[in-house]
Amino acid sequence: MVVIEAMIPSGLWAAMAVAAVLVGAAAWIIEGLSWQFQLGLFSSLLLIFMFIITKIKKRIPAGNLDGSADSAKAKAYIGKDIILTGAIQNGFGEVEMDDIWWSIKGPDLKKGTKVRVIGTDAGMLSVLPITQKDEPQS
Repeated sequence: MVVIEAMIPSGLWAAMAVAAVLVGAAAWIIEGLSWQFQLGLFSSLLLIFMFIITKIKKRIPAGNLDGSADSAKAKAYIGKDIILTGAIQNGFGEVEMDDIWWSIKGPDLKKGTKVRVIGTDAGMLSVLPITQKDEPQS
């Protein structure tokens, strides 16, 4: 269940796991619990946990629901100039910065082209090529 929750962060699988552990503990401590009672307890706990998770999710900004800090890291690159480590084809590519591979989008460009990060979208960097007039004068 932990693997599924890691791939699909909804809270459902985590809530089911916690409810199952609590019902298992109750059945172990209190001998003779009927399966009907265990099922009712599991269902009740699951509803309570899902209500709590829904309330918590409403307090978290939408950009951070995936649990990654990539959005904040990506925003730190806005305005930075980089050299493409791979080509952008069909509007998408990848670039390596600070030992992290980032997905990028922008016009089709060749490897080695100097680009500027102009924004982010869901952890993906938006880039545009730098022309000579964009270069700072030395």
